[in-house]
Amino acid sequence: MVGKPKPKGEWLKAKVIHADSNSIIVCEQANERMCHTFSFAAPLKDKMTEIANKGGYQYGDNVKIRHMTGETEALEIKGKPSKPI
Repeated sequence: MVGKPKPKGEWLKAKVIHADSNSIIVCEQANERMCHTFSFAAPLKDKMTEIANKGGYQYGDNVKIRHMTGETEALEIKGKPSKPI
């Protein structure tokens, strides 16, 4: 019996407005008026805490966020954090 394939989600290209170890607020690159707030999935939470301790993402950083359509939980984040100020 063949099961359903796991949904992979979609990628969102965005600019960071604010990020901390609990959530990230971004605006879409394609439409800067569309802003989103994402919490982090359990596997991503430890990674984001580690990044935040090193200086974290800063305003204007470009990121790609993988999430399920209609959900506000980030499954994966790609992008290089700025150097700490």
